[in-house]
Amino acid sequence: SGDSIQAANSGLMERVAREIGRDQHQGHFQRWHTTFLILGIIIFFTHVTIFVLLRLQFSQAVAFWIPRSTMFVLIFGTIYRARDGSFAPRNIAERPVWSIWIGYLSALAVVNLLIVIGGFEEDALFPLASALSGFAFVAMAGHIWGGSAIAGVAFFLLAPITTLFPTIAPLLFGTMYLITVVAISQHYRRAAG
Repeated sequence: SGDSIQAANSGLMERVAREIGRDQHQGHFQRWHTTFLILGIIIFFTHVTIFVLLRLQFSQAVAFWIPRSTMFVLIFGTIYRARDGSFAPRNIAERPVWSIWIGYLSALAVVNLLIVIGGFEEDALFPLASALSGFAFVAMAGHIWGGSAIAGVAFFLLAPITTLFPTIAPLLFGTMYLITVVAISQHYRRAAG
């Protein structure tokens, strides 16, 4: 009859867009935008340092463990300072976020242990860390900002790329973290302003 076919307003793409834009606990995380940005910068520069140390032919143990140990100290210090001297979740919105990231860090610690005791090269970490990061950000999307799911998928896509290009894997991983955390930071900065 010549009439065009139109999808109903509740189509798949509209639902996906609505879920990505959803942020059920926006008010609880608005003050975190600066902290997220600082964390992204710490993670990025740590991975640039790893890349540079490897290019300068430092041992993998030195190139990986010293920058990453420093990174974790800086991350914990930044979070401790941002939370006025407390690590414990302060409200019901923070509890799942803490659970996700404690689970992520615990799994990452086990992966690191397996790499060390298994005699694997340290660069085997980046595909696994990318997959774990993907999981963490997808899990976050179900609780806080839905846009975190896009970051999770990007980390899943990054995992095989870091396997194919192990020389630049630290740069790829650090850059993906910076992009992700800047996006989250900007989301909460706009919400606060």
